[in-house]
Amino acid sequence: MIKASSAQFIKRMPELKNPRYLRIFEDAREAHIALVVAGQPTDKVPLFSRYATYQTVYRKGWASVTEFDIRLARLGVA
Repeated sequence: MIKASSAQFIKRMPELKNPRYLRIFEDAREAHIALVVAGQPTDKVPLFSRYATYQTVYRKGWASVTEFDIRLARLGVA
């Protein structure tokens, strides 16, 4: 099932209609938020895959995290 927040990203990035790409994108967002909440550095995107397309989708997911997403995670809302 597609999350409400994911629907916004799918409109902007049609490649996320592919369920595998959407999962990679969401994994990147969750990983980025988890590191920020834990106080770990997030200046470099970790290697997710050596397959360039997967890594690109992961990088886009990583970069899509906003300060608002982080605040919601810290409050336990998201």
